[in-house]
Amino acid sequence: MKQRNFIAAPGASDTDALFFLWQKHHAGRMDDFYAFMTTPGVERDAFVKSAWQKYSWIGNILNTTLIAHGDN
Repeated sequence: MKQRNFIAAPGASDTDALFFLWQKHHAGRMDDFYAFMTTPGVERDAFVKSAWQKYSWIGNILNTTLIAHGDN
């Protein structure tokens, strides 16, 4: 039987810290940040890739957790 693995949408370990990093290159409020993070796009992909990422498996679902750091 073929095994199927799924990738979950990224989560955040500290939303406030990620918002602070986002504000370094973007203007807006927390609502704007949430809209940014929930709308696929090139800028969001770059931001997600710039954050540290922690991976874990829950069954056959790959969970990605974004972790803010000060290098952005």
